Parts: sequence; structure tokens; C-alpha cells
Amino acid sequence: MTAFLITTVCAFFGYLLLTTISGYLFLWSKQKLTIKAIFAVPVGVVIESKFVKRNSGMLNPKRWVLFIASVVEHSLGQWREQILMLRAG
Repeated sequence: MTAFLITTVCAFFGYLLLTTISGYLFLWSKQKLTIKAIFAVPVGVVIESKFVKRNSGMLNPKRWVLFIASVVEHSLGQWREQILMLRAG
């Protein structure tokens, strides 16, 4: 059950990350959040045994901090590029 929940939550946040740049930053409608949650459940069912193994490495807080730091660093780089393009053009 834990593997299913972790996989479903990660799939949901993965969908959120993938759609972050599709509109206004971090603004999703209730309908989009509902659809993402509905699609995250089958993903959790299908890949729970492949995504989370028996060890609990997925629950390691150090991994999550490093992942979030890398996502933020990548996002800041993209925002900087967009600002420079707007200033140049």
C-alpha cells in the first residue's frame, strides 16, 4: 500500500511539474488538478512495484532535498533565459 501511495503522489507531482510551463506559473484549475489526480491513480497501480522497491530509498529526505534543489536550479535558469530574451527583443 505504501508503494502505491508514494508512486501515485509522485505521478501527480510529476504531472504538475510537466504542466507548470503550459500557462501561468503554478496556477492550475480545479478541473486540471482533478484530471491529474485521476490519471495518477492508474499510474500508481501499474508501476508501483517498479518505482518503489522493497527498500525505502524513495523516502530518504536527502534525495528529496537534492531533487527539489535541482528542479529549482533548472527553473531559475529557464526564467533567467526568458528575461534576457525579453530584454533583448
